[in-house]
Amino acid sequence: MPTLHRPVTLDAALRAVRAEAVRCAADRGVDVDLLVVDNDPAGSAGTVARAHGARHVTEPVPGLSAVRNRALDEAAAHDLLVFLDDDEVPEPGWLVALLDTHRATGAAAVAGPVRTLLPPGADDWVRASYVRPARVGGQRMAAAATNNLLLDLAAVRAAGVRFDPALGLTGGEDTQFTSDLVRAGGTIRWCAGARVVESVGPARLDRRWILRRAFRSGVTEAVVALRTAPTLPARGGRGVLLAAGGVARMLVGTGLHVVAHLRRSPGRSARAARMAARGAGHLAGLVGHRQEEYAHRHRLAPQGVGV
Repeated sequence: MPTLHRPVTLDAALRAVRAEAVRCAADRGVDVDLLVVDNDPAGSAGTVARAHGARHVTEPVPGLSAVRNRALDEAAAHDLLVFLDDDEVPEPGWLVALLDTHRATGAAAVAGPVRTLLPPGADDWVRASYVRPARVGGQRMAAAATNNLLLDLAAVRAAGVRFDPALGLTGGEDTQFTSDLVRAGGTIRWCAGARVVESVGPARLDRRWILRRAFRSGVTEAVVALRTAPTLPARGGRGVLLAAGGVARMLVGTGLHVVAHLRRSPGRSARAARMAARGAGHLAGLVGHRQEEYAHRHRLAPQGVGV
């Protein structure tokens, strides 16, 4: 579990994960070690981690790639590694579900759903922005996020993949990592029963933040698509497609947003606005824009709950 200045949510996450580890040992005979990789050089998460019996290590190099690569190194003697964010709480049966899907499919990675817990006062526009795509259990995936992901470490080592340091502060390091894993011959399977619940701070309920996130996602998608192109001609072809798609998303998204606003449909308005922002991000990523979304976390003083 990577963490940075989130002792309150980390405490809740570790309490639930520890219960899952006990259940896994009893139901499946699997030994589970808890590992917290703290991106604060001062090791501020140590007290919380040790209170739940977790091993605590500090990774002084800032960024998600450094933290995740440190987790790979620390888990080198293990068979499997499960990534979970420090603001997520797994539902009962989460870890058993991941393991069962891995055993049944032999997949190199297994991903599970994340549900965002929103406060009762969140408006419909914001709620629509946190609706994630529906997937079928066992579905193959071309890439996956690492906020709820099991990795078969033998498959990872065979593929020779690592998290790219160049993407550590921008995000997208997980998309590139899992895409590289698939290109090396690994498979990623979806496990609908491995559910976790994500909590969000007040800043993530702001519409401007949501649109900035959609823009940043578009930038990241463009950057990763270009970086993973196998040849220079393929890179050029992807650039053309991304440019055309970016323009189309901006135009269509803007038009749909206007229509949805006139019809007073906040859910459709949110989806359309994010489509336009994502398209703009594609274009920005193609011309070299980089948005270091996670850099500000390293400039903030420690707080009870991160954003």
